[in-house]
Amino acid sequence: MMDIAQSQFLALVAGAVLASSLLGVGAFENARSEDLAVVGALDALALRVGLSGCGPTRPTSTVDLAPTWQALPAAVVSLTLYPDHVRATREGLPALSSVEFPPLVLAQPLELPRGAVLWVRYVALEHACAASAVQA
Repeated sequence: MMDIAQSQFLALVAGAVLASSLLGVGAFENARSEDLAVVGALDALALRVGLSGCGPTRPTSTVDLAPTWQALPAAVVSLTLYPDHVRATREGLPALSSVEFPPLVLAQPLELPRGAVLWVRYVALEHACAASAVQA
């Protein structure tokens, strides 16, 4: 009688361990999936900035930030434009960065608020492009 009870108890413990490990794997996969979604949205924005066409023949262009903000999970609290990449800051999680694009002239990192448009303009003296965020 004791052997049956012990074997049932061991089966329950083994089932609990298995369920716990599966939940851990699921949580890891969810976090990994969210990281990939953030990086994908950042890379898409970096591509749009890089392909904005800013140059001597096209001195100004705009990049709408709305699609990027819509693609980001709610955990992302801010987007910051650096001279050669975009960074997303998340609550309680590490920040993530985009791929690099041709450097922009920025005096300091630029916050990209929700509802803003990125205005990219050619600066002839610098032979490079600069950017600023303008509320739409």
